[in-house]
Amino acid sequence: MGRPSFSHRRTVLSSRLRYAAIAFQESSSVVEKNLLVRNLDGVRIFNNAAANSIQSNVVWRSGRDGIRAEATSSNNTIERNIVVNSVEHDAHDDSVGIGTAGTANFWTDNHCGTENRLVLCDH
Repeated sequence: MGRPSFSHRRTVLSSRLRYAAIAFQESSSVVEKNLLVRNLDGVRIFNNAAANSIQSNVVWRSGRDGIRAEATSSNNTIERNIVVNSVEHDAHDDSVGIGTAGTANFWTDNHCGTENRLVLCDH
């Protein structure tokens, strides 16, 4: 396992990153209080990433998904984020498990408009 990382109070506007403004490939990282605007995905949780915390971020106008969790991500906590105006979904989770809406992750009190599974967003 790699070292945990922490992102706090960053602004990422129109990044030229291939996937996302902030991406997790590791575990036990924290992303909080960031402003992420016009990126492919605002936050992307890659396969096998686990036990990360994504909280209190604002994600706006993503080219695909605001917050996206891949199929084998698990035990990630996504809470108190505001995600709006994404092209595909504001909240997208492809994992399967005992978490929110049958995912392997836990989504709580996120304010967003579109989702690939009901109840990821509290609207």
